[in-house]
Amino acid sequence: MDRAAEPDSSFARYQDLQMLDFVFAHFSGIFLASSSFFLLALLLHALAGAYSRRGGKKGPSGFSPTAFRPFELYPAALLPAFLAGLVWAVAMVAWFVANQRLTSLAVTFPIITATPGLVASLWGVVVFGEIRGRRNLGVLAAAFGLTATSCGLIAASR
Repeated sequence: MDRAAEPDSSFARYQDLQMLDFVFAHFSGIFLASSSFFLLALLLHALAGAYSRRGGKKGPSGFSPTAFRPFELYPAALLPAFLAGLVWAVAMVAWFVANQRLTSLAVTFPIITATPGLVASLWGVVVFGEIRGRRNLGVLAAAFGLTATSCGLIAASR
């Protein structure tokens, strides 16, 4: 998309595309992949159940799902998981828009991908208390400083 605006570009036919034109394809791919992984997990769950009901005997193909432990599905987790997916979807749309509006992908992509790690680390320190100790907090502060410096240099490179 960045090169479509260049004169004499072979990408000129993509000049009118907007980042939101890619949202449906992006979300469809994620939906298909996550659904496939979930169906695979259900299949392995069923095989592990059949294996344990047969007294642990291997099937005709020699498949032994002892490494796959059966899991439980919790219906109470479905609504929070769905709401988390909606929040993620809104964030992804905002990410697409930010990548298009700020400058170019070469500048915005590193910045937009670095900041969620900063936010998650802050949640880990402030809310969950995952990082403790003076040395660990010092390492985290150094990582914050390097990330902020690199984001600033990337933004200034435009």
